[in-house]
Amino acid sequence: MERLPKKFIPLTTIVILTYITGCIKWNPGWEMSPNMDAQGDANVIFEQTKKLENDADTKEKLQELIAVYESASQRKPVNRTILESLARNCFLMAYGYSRNVDEKSRYYVKSIQYAEQALCLNKDFEAKVDSGAKLWESLNVLTRNDMYALMSWYFSAGSSWKECFNVLERVMNVIWVQRFQKVIGRIMAIDPTYLHGMPY
Repeated sequence: MERLPKKFIPLTTIVILTYITGCIKWNPGWEMSPNMDAQGDANVIFEQTKKLENDADTKEKLQELIAVYESASQRKPVNRTILESLARNCFLMAYGYSRNVDEKSRYYVKSIQYAEQALCLNKDFEAKVDSGAKLWESLNVLTRNDMYALMSWYFSAGSSWKECFNVLERVMNVIWVQRFQKVIGRIMAIDPTYLHGMPY
């Protein structure tokens, strides 16, 4: 068998290493510590979101809603609904209102990070990722209480891979398809009928 020309060896090595590791990167949500010294009660600010949520039918109104949720997320007590709402609305901003790749990517990543913070309210999951495990290596400890956050992570990470990368970049990150499959597999194992069968 003929050897590869030397000039192709570095490229082949890069492709193999990228397949093994993947090059999609973001700071995991569990590494982002909110500033809980901010004044005010998260639940009080959370009440302000109810009317905004019903009226958020434009990009500007959705940005305002996200800003209020983010303000609430910086205050005690930690609220699962706030984190899940941020994950949902950042996904909506990316998917429905962002018109360029940079903006889409920014909001998809924010959605992923908020979903990861919500998942860390499961202390067994938090212990695993704190010890160095990846999300897709920690799925077995997740329960039905974690479904919304896990589905938000799946939709945002998958949409980011599909919408924010060109064909070559998707090929270079093909290992992420296997990771997405692990996540949806866990979702289906927990409850395939969740939210009227949304996992299907």
